Amino acid sequence: MVMYTHSLRASLRLCESLPVFHSAKITVNQQPCRRPPCNVVCPNTLRCGHQCPSLCGEDCNIQICPECASEDQKRQVVEFLENTTLADIWGNQKPPPRLITLTCGHAFTVNTLDQLTSLDLCYDQCSDGRKARGEHVSVEVPTCPNCREPIYVARYTRILKLAYQDLLDRKIARCVLSGLKRLYVDLQSLGDLESALPDHANPLHLISTSSDEVQGVATKQKDILMSPTPLLADGKPAPRTRPIPHRFFLHQKLVSHHGLGELDAKAWVETVDPLLRLYREAEKLGDQHSGSCQIFERAVAYVTPAKRTRTSTSRSPVSRKAEQITSRNALELTGPRPSPEYSGRIRSILLTVEIRLKMAQLAEAWLSTLREWRTSSDLYKELWALFIIFIYDTCLADTALANTFAESSHLERQKIGCQITLSRLEVQRFRFTTQKQLRLGVSDEDRADLGEQARSIWRERRGQLDIALQQYRDAFQTVHSDDEEFLRPQFYEPISSLEDEWVAIRASILSDSVFLEVTGEEKRDIRRAFEFGERGLSP
Repeated sequence: MVMYTHSLRASLRLCESLPVFHSAKITVNQQPCRRPPCNVVCPNTLRCGHQCPSLCGEDCNIQICPECASEDQKRQVVEFLENTTLADIWGNQKPPPRLITLTCGHAFTVNTLDQLTSLDLCYDQCSDGRKARGEHVSVEVPTCPNCREPIYVARYTRILKLAYQDLLDRKIARCVLSGLKRLYVDLQSLGDLESALPDHANPLHLISTSSDEVQGVATKQKDILMSPTPLLADGKPAPRTRPIPHRFFLHQKLVSHHGLGELDAKAWVETVDPLLRLYREAEKLGDQHSGSCQIFERAVAYVTPAKRTRTSTSRSPVSRKAEQITSRNALELTGPRPSPEYSGRIRSILLTVEIRLKMAQLAEAWLSTLREWRTSSDLYKELWALFIIFIYDTCLADTALANTFAESSHLERQKIGCQITLSRLEVQRFRFTTQKQLRLGVSDEDRADLGEQARSIWRERRGQLDIALQQYRDAFQTVHSDDEEFLRPQFYEPISSLEDEWVAIRASILSDSVFLEVTGEEKRDIRRAFEFGERGLSP
């Protein structure tokens, strides 16, 4: 009796079944097998008594016997390269080429099917035969050239599963995109939430605070932005891969991390509850893994023994070595992890950024209400100001993260959108912080420094935008009319609006004039920067 190891049993399990294209259920059997196709002649005998004309691993029960085939079957073209029929190729060539009969009943030579299924795209030629390619390969579902039925053959299992993964990836991407568009429509239909502020804001909800508590809140908010991440081999924290979660804007965090009073935080959460619900749903959509990654995770979990010996943290070198071997065997069977699909995550991040911008706008209106109450202390107002700055900082950090995803995935159009969004956020943050400083009173020298700071920020940001535009042009080599059609509303017009806005802010600082509220045109520019139109979403 043959004894199989766990890894070998897992390998057989990964190869033994074909994917079901209409099924939405993700199973371990959908992971593409990395074993090369077998070229050994089948040693079995068919029911008619003749030797099987196929290869090892194929179903002998459905194979057409060339000796017993009907006249119609013998006239069937089985070799496309030379346009040869079954009767000609089986009687005149020694040894005869191997045949594979498909589930639809049509038979073809192995060479013909290898070409039809693009087998060479999925394997590299080595000295000892074929070897599965490590990188992901996009292939179409192979079909029979006569009847277009999918080719369900064991030899092409890897190709079938790769094609299934591509279909699943596109299906998940469409679901994420449609979900984000629905959330965007819901966000636009919320209307004016500022009208609810008088019903929720109450001077009796305010609490007294101290300067030490304000400093502690600032430290906690900084720690959130530098959120804990796994440590790398050199002891340094790994770069952040997830946006700021919505829980840092809920009641518990408002009290523990932002220093707000219990009743005040409760009233605020009731006001922005529609925004928080949209934030949570967008966050879930952004966490959706591609079908390839989900299948890979299921396969690794199956290949790796589920029941490991539970040992203490101070395991022996032998047990650690055994675990390393197990992980290496799992990688050999499943292959490297597929590259993540960042397009949907970028869109979800930008949607949460727009949600937070609306939240910041409401928070500024809330702070303006606090300033009208004589019972509110300046230190408590400072807590709200820190909370508003925290919102802007999270938006900047997450947009920079989305820009990193766009760069790594070569999504040039989304990178353009991220750069415009970063520029808009810097304007919003600088306007609020400068208003805060001018309200406290500044000297002429400090005022001049603020004006110079506004000019330097825009100069640096404009340089980043020019680099992003040049990279966009380099990626597409030549810019066509449709590219200019994309750049005009998504890049040139927002840049012009941003430049005018920075000039107006600097003039207001130097002339000691009051900042104007955001105009309707500026709000339309903000919406355009986050527009979920088809052209703005295409990479």
